[in-house]
Amino acid sequence: MQVPVMLADKNAKLNHPEDDRKR
Repeated sequence: MQVPVMLADKNAKLNHPEDDRKR
């Protein structure tokens, strides 16, 4: 299963929404 990447990306956005906007 190649889910880890998408899961990690979603997790990062949930944990750091501002960080995603900076990038």
